[in-house]
Amino acid sequence: MTRRVGGLDFLAPEERVEVNSTGCKKTGIADGDWIRVQSRRGTVIARAHVFDRPRPGLIFMTFHFARRWATC
Repeated sequence: MTRRVGGLDFLAPEERVEVNSTGCKKTGIADGDWIRVQSRRGTVIARAHVFDRPRPGLIFMTFHFARRWATC
């Protein structure tokens, strides 16, 4: 896991989910909100960052924050 690299805590102290602004208008997600992301592989809770970069309907997030995995 890249989380073992010490400099990552300095560069990115917490997980974040990049969400398209169009999708946020539909779901009511605001920049900085904590959101739950669920897939067939599990669930994670992370802070939302609203951008236009991900295409509508998609999100982007990193994968090296193992301690953010939720148990629900």
